[in-house]
Amino acid sequence: MKRRITLGLVGMLAAILLPLGYVFSELYHAEIINSIESKGRAVASLVAFSSSEAILNFQNYKLEELVQNVCSGEDVVSCAVYGQSGAVISQFPKNDDVKKAGNVFYVEKRILKDGEYLGHV
Repeated sequence: MKRRITLGLVGMLAAILLPLGYVFSELYHAEIINSIESKGRAVASLVAFSSSEAILNFQNYKLEELVQNVCSGEDVVSCAVYGQSGAVISQFPKNDDVKKAGNVFYVEKRILKDGEYLGHV
């Protein structure tokens, strides 16, 4: 008799808690994705804003340093600055480690200085 009550109770708890766990897991997953996308947009905006002067003054070493510093964060897999023609001005990492990273969000931001298009990040 006790065994039937215990199994019934376990069955009812499983029927209630498993769907609730799934719902909370999905809500938390969506929140994490939104947070990562928001951080990516913020980092791209920062790089775009910071790189405009370096592009205008042909200071590629400053771009290299900026891109390396951005990629030192654990949430950033790769960063590249492209010129007006679409050619790569600065990129980090140099090799194709991006393919090993798994799920990656791509964020692109235009580089503007006084309304003039200089490239994109």
